[in-house]
Amino acid sequence: MGYGAPMGGQPYAPQPYAPQPPAVHRPGPGLVVALAGLALFFAALVALPWVAAPAGGEDAKLSDWADLSDEEAEAGDVEAVAGYADVIWIVALVALTIAVVTSTLAVPQSVGGRVALGFLTAGLLGLLHLADKRGTWAHRVCGAAATVVWALMHAGAVADLFTFDGESTDVDAGLAIPVGFVGLLLVLVGCIIGTRIDKTAGAPYGAPAYGQGYYR
Repeated sequence: MGYGAPMGGQPYAPQPYAPQPPAVHRPGPGLVVALAGLALFFAALVALPWVAAPAGGEDAKLSDWADLSDEEAEAGDVEAVAGYADVIWIVALVALTIAVVTSTLAVPQSVGGRVALGFLTAGLLGLLHLADKRGTWAHRVCGAAATVVWALMHAGAVADLFTFDGESTDVDAGLAIPVGFVGLLLVLVGCIIGTRIDKTAGAPYGAPAYGQGYYR
């Protein structure tokens, strides 16, 4: 019997490592943070004033610029905010909702499913899921990237409202301006946090969970 061989004469063979299973995602704090941000952003778009009027005046909401004709918007140098108030804000809200869902709630275990949702969320950045075999980070990158793009679009509309011919105006910002940006920041943070990965799910029966020594 050779040295180190077990009884019975069979040589010792090390047990192979099991392949890493795809991550199992659960809703977590990221979803709560992102939903709070979406609620604030929605309030800024539809309920809160964008321009605070002087005492005795009437505050202006985003919807007030949706009724401007092209000539009126051009005369007031508010074409960007008028376009945003017309329909772009709806697209932004839908796109941000998709980013929140795909980064904090619905993350398929299949690579193909994640790539499809990644394309829906952030276009070609969805291809990052091909490199993220277990599905632990690409969904968060796509959600965060989409949020940044729409935050810049929102910021462009705000800047257009408070400038005229490139110069700042004396118009007072309403409550919607800080609330909207705080909401977008929360959406971004929520997407970065992403889902809660369940490390006890997906392990073979009788095997330790991922992170406990069985999987690499």
